[in-house]
Amino acid sequence: MKKFAALLLTVIMTISLAACGSGNNNDRNSYRDNRDSTEDSEPTNDSSEIDNSRNTSGKTTGIVGDTMSTTWFDFTVNSVTAYGNEYEGYSAKHGYQLLVVNVTIENTYSEVNPMFYSDFMVVWGSSDDYYDYPLQNADSLSDDFLPDTYNMDPGDKITGNLLFEIPADETDLKFSYVEIDDADNVYDTFTVSFQVEAFEYETETIIGVLGDTMSTYWFDFSVDEAVLTSEYEGLTPSEGNVLLVLIMTIDNTYFEAVPMYASDFDVEWDDPDSFELPISIFINGEELTEDTYELPYADLVDATFVYEVAEGYEEFIVYFDEYFADETLGNIYGVYFIPDEM
Repeated sequence: MKKFAALLLTVIMTISLAACGSGNNNDRNSYRDNRDSTEDSEPTNDSSEIDNSRNTSGKTTGIVGDTMSTTWFDFTVNSVTAYGNEYEGYSAKHGYQLLVVNVTIENTYSEVNPMFYSDFMVVWGSSDDYYDYPLQNADSLSDDFLPDTYNMDPGDKITGNLLFEIPADETDLKFSYVEIDDADNVYDTFTVSFQVEAFEYETETIIGVLGDTMSTYWFDFSVDEAVLTSEYEGLTPSEGNVLLVLIMTIDNTYFEAVPMYASDFDVEWDDPDSFELPISIFINGEELTEDTYELPYADLVDATFVYEVAEGYEEFIVYFDEYFADETLGNIYGVYFIPDEM
């Protein structure tokens, strides 16, 4: 388990980190919700027929700096920059990193070109089996990003950024555009190849205090009240122990219901290797009869966790560890508190 004494020394230094990290996941999941709702639909342009004479260069593959001539427009990838798992307050999901692609687009068609954030994608894998579109609404990060949708008149030129979230261990990638007309006919695919360095995800320990909102990958939580007592809802401690009651709010910020477990939150105090899991949990006032419960989608719950801890201690930390389906560890979130006595 984690060492309480060592981490307690960092509480004052790291409390500010909790505030800095608390707003990222809402934005991230908002982007993902919007993107996932449209990413299965391939982008199309207004032209119902392809004029193959437009692609005068005949070039469909290139590298950064090359100009790629599609039927409707030319595009040039000016630069690709990897930013690890954070960019301008936006955090990548666990195991992914963020790429900013700067691209120049010129309308070479004779009519207005409708453009969409999903016109372009980044592709990876040995057979280009995997791909992802830019993060929708990334233009809200700064004016340097291309809008989600926009129209280009003949001869118009625009330069801007697109933000992608790609697996952190992928290094050989392609920026890709597929020609598809209104009749869903697929023509040429234009790709620009590039390489980035792999990003090694590092676990962070983020510490807050009572009342702070801690933003995990799946949910926000806050410890609103902490009390030491000799009795709670008929529960009593064994000799030499006392009950610690934590009143918490847990807000689902994920894009679906989240399964939760009685072992998610453990309490530690300044005694080597001492920690406890809750002996009882109340969700919205109802005591759980099983070791699992569910956070409803786009909803929050009022949760009360009851622990049996040793008497004589005044300072505690409650922890939540991000463990993913592949058994990798994300971040560790802790809330430091001195409980009141009832």
